Amino acid sequence: MNQNYYDANKIKTIKNLTLMNDDFMTIMFDENYALVEYILKTVLQKQLKVIKVYTQDYVVNVFYKRIIYDVHAVDDKGVHYNIEIQRARDGASIKRARFHSSMMDTKLLEKGERDWNKLPEQYVIFFTEKDIFKKDLPIYHIESVILEMDKDNRFNDGRHIIYVNCEYLKKHPEPVNELDKLIHDMQCEDVNKIYSKEIKERMSYLKNPESEGFSKMSEWSESYYKKGIQTEKEATILSMYKKNLSIELIAECTRTTVEEVKKIIANNTDSII
Repeated sequence: MNQNYYDANKIKTIKNLTLMNDDFMTIMFDENYALVEYILKTVLQKQLKVIKVYTQDYVVNVFYKRIIYDVHAVDDKGVHYNIEIQRARDGASIKRARFHSSMMDTKLLEKGERDWNKLPEQYVIFFTEKDIFKKDLPIYHIESVILEMDKDNRFNDGRHIIYVNCEYLKKHPEPVNELDKLIHDMQCEDVNKIYSKEIKERMSYLKNPESEGFSKMSEWSESYYKKGIQTEKEATILSMYKKNLSIELIAECTRTTVEEVKKIIANNTDSII
């Protein structure tokens, strides 16, 4: 492949990225306390100070489904936050939020701790590509309530789930407040059209071919390209397996070992059923 063509396509790929891309968001938020703090303040409409940020935070579960948080942050009050991107292709099951919330709790109490009040407050925040509740609202707050009491009597267990509807601006194209501007910025690939100072500064650093940050993005783009090839191969293998083709034939057609085909099928049993 011509090197100039490859470099031009690399630059184009990087310039077209938005925060709705999981991998790009991870790089944008990595150790960037100011940016994470801005996102949380805008969504929650309250003042807070972020003191810890973890990207691609992995929660081990030996026997059951594991989880990797896009962003896991902690503020100076000990409140934990999980920020996730939910693309349309990922599905919109509301039980995903329940799972994220539950898995977060497994990390927040020491073994042997008997005081349940030490379990900290937590927020799970999804930025969704589609309006999964179809009420044309920019944000949805999910809270537990006691059904036998007044609706304002919440079951204050410290768990909060929030969905930010990134489809909102399709019907309301002109941002009128900070949340609208954030929704715009989450989907904007043009640095010059970004409203937020925090997002613009970081994005400029990563997307400008003359900056040091671009070299980091170049390394990422190469791994992203390889990841894309691998994802396409896995999709082909699963499609062939669903059509009841033998594992041996699948391996031969995709130039993959039988062991690797078996591993891919085993890791994707949910999508096969």
